[in-house]
Amino acid sequence: ALFQSFTVTSVQFPIMMASSTLASSFAPNLSGQLISRLISFAINMYLLRRINGDLLGVVNVSLTLFYTTTIFLVREPFRKTFLSNDVPLARVVNYLWLSPLICPLVALSLYSLIWIPLSTVPPPELVDSYEWALFTFGFAAWLEAVAEPFVIISLRLAMDAQYAVAQGLLVVTQRITVVVFLFFTPMPHIAIFCYAQVFASLFYLVICVLFVFRRTRLRSYHIVGISSFRATLPNLRERFSKKV
Repeated sequence: ALFQSFTVTSVQFPIMMASSTLASSFAPNLSGQLISRLISFAINMYLLRRINGDLLGVVNVSLTLFYTTTIFLVREPFRKTFLSNDVPLARVVNYLWLSPLICPLVALSLYSLIWIPLSTVPPPELVDSYEWALFTFGFAAWLEAVAEPFVIISLRLAMDAQYAVAQGLLVVTQRITVVVFLFFTPMPHIAIFCYAQVFASLFYLVICVLFVFRRTRLRSYHIVGISSFRATLPNLRERFSKKV
């Protein structure tokens, strides 16, 4: 009986720990995404009354699709590779910093091969320079590609709550910036959306850097191979490890 009790307890304990970890990871992501989407929805309802619906269609469909497609193609291979294995972070830092180098190539390929030749160019009275608008959204995607090494490091350090906060702030900052520019600047509406996206992505980059910077100052995390914030930056002397 004692052996059976010990066996049941030893089996239940890892299950309870796994359930607790899953709940602690799921809760902040759900709450952060929910709050940010609710705020975004409320602001979008307001913008529908203030901005031309055709322009909102260009921003929400063509420009945002270009931006999200670029980000997806850049970050997903890195996340699937470096979040699904137990290779020490110190060995993969240089690989993580390939993402901001690959991003311009992906954006340029999408721009020249798909968006310009295949998408419908909006009229000049709606978007005075479609190419410039695509460039700004592509630049915003590049800023988030620069943040991606810090995102992967934070997720490897179990900073799911901080990542959820950063994602929520990205969405909310973009919407709030649009409203602020709309009220206090005479800029064309398309320029407002472009600058707001760049500002939100830059803010997201700063937040991700600050989260990792604060965590690397804790000695308890030195065991994962990140002994200082400098260790999260590319190191040309180390080159690329063949053991990854």
